[in-house]
Amino acid sequence: MRFKVKLGGIAFLALASSLSTAETLRVYNWSDYVAEDTIAQFEAKTGVTVVYEEYESNERLDRELRTASEAWDVVFPSDNFFVSQLRDGLFTPLKKRNIPHYYTNLDRGFLARMQTDIDPGNRFGLPYLWGTTGIAVDRAKVAQVMGPDFSFTSWGQLFDPVNLRKLQRCGVNFLDSPDEMLPLALLALEKSPNSDSTADIQEAINLVKRASSYVQFSMEDFEDGLTSGETCVTVAWNGDVIAAFAEVDNGDNYEYVIPDEGSILWIDMVGIPANAANPERAHEFINFLLDAEVNAAIVNEIAYPSAVRAAEQFVDPEVQTNEGIYPTDSVRSRLIIPAADSDEILELKLRGWLSIRGADWTAE
Repeated sequence: MRFKVKLGGIAFLALASSLSTAETLRVYNWSDYVAEDTIAQFEAKTGVTVVYEEYESNERLDRELRTASEAWDVVFPSDNFFVSQLRDGLFTPLKKRNIPHYYTNLDRGFLARMQTDIDPGNRFGLPYLWGTTGIAVDRAKVAQVMGPDFSFTSWGQLFDPVNLRKLQRCGVNFLDSPDEMLPLALLALEKSPNSDSTADIQEAINLVKRASSYVQFSMEDFEDGLTSGETCVTVAWNGDVIAAFAEVDNGDNYEYVIPDEGSILWIDMVGIPANAANPERAHEFINFLLDAEVNAAIVNEIAYPSAVRAAEQFVDPEVQTNEGIYPTDSVRSRLIIPAADSDEILELKLRGWLSIRGADWTAE
């Protein structure tokens, strides 16, 4: 069973009562993005109490960084959101002498890519984990409604209302985020997922809107919805569904597909917000996550590949050879790293998403 930390109610009150007597570190991370004992290990090693909470989307983290009254010490934005947040002064420079594993353990290729496209000099953020977005399928259920010869090979098939009208009988889930779904709609339209054409983006919005009558939207536990039978198709991040497939007896009945048009290769960063209350311990925590054995334990449990090259010797062989986790060269040649949107494009995408999901929509 994978690990989720949720702070609320009695648990939060019990924790709050201890904060006045212990040094604390506030960490805000994607759900299921550390191993079961990662936080406990750090607390035991340092004596620091970690206040650990989770989010499901980049939009939620972005809102938290820009509007929350309480500061976070360590956060994990995806690369495209990190660029705009960095532009707006939301991160503090890293003191890399306090992160010695930066020099010894990280993949230099990832660091070079960061310096070229995201963060010159790796001054404000480091790569943590990476992955892909694809289509996860219950093959037997899809065959029942689409016929035995049907298989997903394109994003166009997924957004086609004719297909969705049939597939809604067994359930289809879209990720509840414009940042996730609109680039995929652009791919379905045979356009670049990084297009900054307002006409292209409006066309993508319209495509999702036409599909929306036949699908549910959720970011949370979409993998469990698939393996429990609630859905037969979901847009998915590779690690979540591959880990879920390994937890069920009929895991071979499911598959994870990167369509022919390609898909998104995303990189999640780790950084320290400009208003962090405990930057010293934040550096220590980042260095801890970059430890080879600590990082490998995370990769083995959550099934996402890492930017920590030194961890590879400790990653289980069945994880290293799983092509859903580590794409082949031919698949990687079809993957696109998302670019940061301008403020105008972000606003257009948000307005479009609200027109699909309703004016009261909020990010998970």
